[in-house]
Amino acid sequence: MSLHTTHIEWHKLLGIPPQIAVNCVAPLSIKQIKRAVAAYYWIPLADIESKERHKKIVRARRIAMYLAKELTGLTYPAIARRFDRRSTTVLRGIRIIEQLRTKDSLLDLELTSFEFAFRNLCEVDG
Repeated sequence: MSLHTTHIEWHKLLGIPPQIAVNCVAPLSIKQIKRAVAAYYWIPLADIESKERHKKIVRARRIAMYLAKELTGLTYPAIARRFDRRSTTVLRGIRIIEQLRTKDSLLDLELTSFEFAFRNLCEVDG
């Protein structure tokens, strides 16, 4: 089989979990981020987008908000509109993830994997 006809699964080659290695439509959208985060944490996308306040869902939603800010270049109000939240809620959620990232090595690794995957597999502004 020649290299030209072989499908390379970059997420496997780079050690990126398949849930993160989404098929991107350029430019990267918050919807793509939400889908990848929901898949990675085994949470229905509808829960990420809901008003549900279960701890696991809130954490995943905050991670999606954090990644949206880091990777899309959108403002807090723009991110808030896409999550149907107030901008102060988004700001607080992002700050919480920033603080947790410095203390939780597993979270840091997960965020690094998301950032790497999105920056290298998608067209990203950030």
